[in-house]
Formats: sequence, C-alpha cells, structure tokens
Amino acid sequence: MLAGAVGLTGLGVGMGLGLWRQSPKTLAEPAGWVFDLQLQKAGQARGELLSLAEFRGKPLVVNFWATWCPPCVEEMPELSAFYDKYQPKGVQL
Repeated sequence: MLAGAVGLTGLGVGMGLGLWRQSPKTLAEPAGWVFDLQLQKAGQARGELLSLAEFRGKPLVVNFWATWCPPCVEEMPELSAFYDKYQPKGVQL
C-alpha cells in the first residue's frame, strides 16, 4: 500500500513537472486587431449601433446576458463594481 502511494505521488509530481515545462513563460501579446462587430446599444433607440472598432487599443469587457438568465442578473452588481473600479484606468464594459 505504501509503495502504491509513493508511486502515485511520483506520478503526480512527474505530470506536474511536465505540465510546468509546457506552460508559456511570457504572456501573449495582444493580437493588434479587432474584428468589427456592431451591436445595438442597450437602452437606445432601435437602429443605433455600437461598433467594437471604436474601442481599438482600449481594454474592453464584453458580457452577453439575458434578463431570463438568473446567474446573469445576479452578476450585474459585480460587473457594476468592476466598472466603477477600473473605468478610471480606461477599462470599458
């Protein structure tokens, strides 16, 4: 039994080291481009669109949700707090 536990521990450590070696050493660079997607502005008159191209080079969080989705409605206060905290740093939501 002890030999089995030692073997499993060794296997776990070996797998962990293998994954660690495969992990990237640096963060990925931004793509440098944004596909243009146009969305209707929330709370605006029909036909008024928002283009993602307007946010080129700026941090942007896009959240798709629906009023019939309880978890989506529950996360709104957290998203609002996130926006209040990071909007001064240029993050758009």
